[in-house]
Amino acid sequence: KVPNITCVPILLQEGRAAITTSFSTFKYMALYSLVLFSSVSILYWHFSYLGDKQYLYGDMVIILGFSFVMGITGPYPQLAKRRPPGTLAGIYVLLSLIIHVALAVSFQVAGIVYLHSRLWYEVGDFDSTASSENTVIFQFLMFQYIFLALSLSTGPPYRKPIYTNLPFMLCLAVTVPCTTYLTLAPADWLPGLWSFMTMQPPPFFLFRLAIFEMILLYITLTYLLEAHVFHSEWWHTVLRVIRFKRTPRNRYKHVLKSIDPQWPPLDVHCTETVQL
Repeated sequence: KVPNITCVPILLQEGRAAITTSFSTFKYMALYSLVLFSSVSILYWHFSYLGDKQYLYGDMVIILGFSFVMGITGPYPQLAKRRPPGTLAGIYVLLSLIIHVALAVSFQVAGIVYLHSRLWYEVGDFDSTASSENTVIFQFLMFQYIFLALSLSTGPPYRKPIYTNLPFMLCLAVTVPCTTYLTLAPADWLPGLWSFMTMQPPPFFLFRLAIFEMILLYITLTYLLEAHVFHSEWWHTVLRVIRFKRTPRNRYKHVLKSIDPQWPPLDVHCTETVQL
């Protein structure tokens, strides 16, 4: 035991990392439910639905794996000036959830519209999982599961970079190639896999490549939102304007404003007497 206060920064680092991880896990599970609901609703609109094996792949392989390893990332070694959000019901969390869901649904709808615009498209059997709409939505949904987990696991200023979380990187190394294969592979490769997954791969490679490019665009936008927008200073300024927040509501912030910025002096030894 050390008889001084050197443990305080470590306690703050661990606490901030813990609350950030808790909020990220909550947002991931909430987004998982909301994005899945939107996907199922779109498929029901087109008289289709996700198959049992597709649910099994999404829930047991992707969601269960990432939900276990998201919280292993350690705290960032340097303290940030801004503290993390302190409530799940705040506008910071709720507005980010709404934006993520809107973005995910927009790309799913764009994929269906692009599918229906192809000349080779034919309406499949009603009440079936083996349809082109099912395949497109499933491909979007699986990548959204994976990269929502990645974007919500951003590192600094409260946690270490995500590449330091080796189990998380292992999950990425397994799920990304498998899901990419399910997106780009033609129907004559491992035909038993498609029947097992109750999927109907689109017949043309250029269409599958276009869907994959749309997925890459979605991944880029999602990462930029979490890494460079939701944690930026101008985003907090916008939210303060929305909330009509002109002055700080916390008493400690008013005290902090009243303190001389040159205090305490940092360029002297702690044993010396300083004239303030």
